[in-house]
Amino acid sequence: MSPPPRGSAGPTVWIAGLLTLGLMLLGGYLVWGTREPPPPAPIVAAPPSEPPPYAAPTPAPFHPAPVAAPPTAAPPVQTAPPLGTRAAMDLDAGSEGPRADVPPPPLHAKTVMRAIREVTPKVKECYDQARERNPDLNGRLVIHMMVRASGGHGRIDDAQVVKRADGDLDDAGLSSCVLSVLGALDFPSHNEGELPITYPFFLTP
Repeated sequence: MSPPPRGSAGPTVWIAGLLTLGLMLLGGYLVWGTREPPPPAPIVAAPPSEPPPYAAPTPAPFHPAPVAAPPTAAPPVQTAPPLGTRAAMDLDAGSEGPRADVPPPPLHAKTVMRAIREVTPKVKECYDQARERNPDLNGRLVIHMMVRASGGHGRIDDAQVVKRADGDLDDAGLSSCVLSVLGALDFPSHNEGELPITYPFFLTP
């Protein structure tokens, strides 16, 4: 038998080698794939940290606010009432005494008028007596006088009858009686000074 020609077995050998290599790789893969994976490493949990001990907050020192004293009300300032007001008239009439620290106000005409009106009934008596002598006597009797006040009292000085218009009365008996009544007038007054006054009396039956 003749030997095979040189170079005719080359492809067969290569194919057989490749198959063998493939089987080896396949077997190794199968062996490797069947291996159990290593167990995972245990997870060690860190121990819980303990919270720091509770410390109560230190209270701030208490400083009470200073209490202010209530304001003291100033005492009312008392002044003399204006002239001509009701308070001034009451003061003149003697409702209250004069104050040492307030000088007396000057004499006011309203004080004199009020005092004269208080003696009007006596003047009417003088008129009634004069009509007994002269029944037709009626009209206006005008008296001009000087009023002076001092020491808490007021009086009328230098009174006289004057005729300011036609028809004013000028009966001597009537005039004398009325001037006597006014001259005896003494009225309380906390004012000082003197004041001329002309006062008309309207006398009718």
